[in-house]
Amino acid sequence: GYHPITIGDRFNFCRYTVVEKLGWGHFSTVWLCHDKQNRNSKHEYVALKVQKSAAHYREAAIDEIDLLNTVVNATKTKTN
Repeated sequence: GYHPITIGDRFNFCRYTVVEKLGWGHFSTVWLCHDKQNRNSKHEYVALKVQKSAAHYREAAIDEIDLLNTVVNATKTKTN
């Protein structure tokens, strides 16, 4: 099921603090988080996506990560 998250929860050794819920879908929830390591940059806030825990959702998450990595690598190649 969905991992229980509330405003103020912290993740990754307190780097990310949950500010508000952005949305949810069949596989996950998405949260706006403050990034403590980037306070003085334009990237002070990030979206944190939390996948459901069942095994088949894990596979979907891995597929999504692979897709996003492909996009990032293509963007880097195109801009260089």
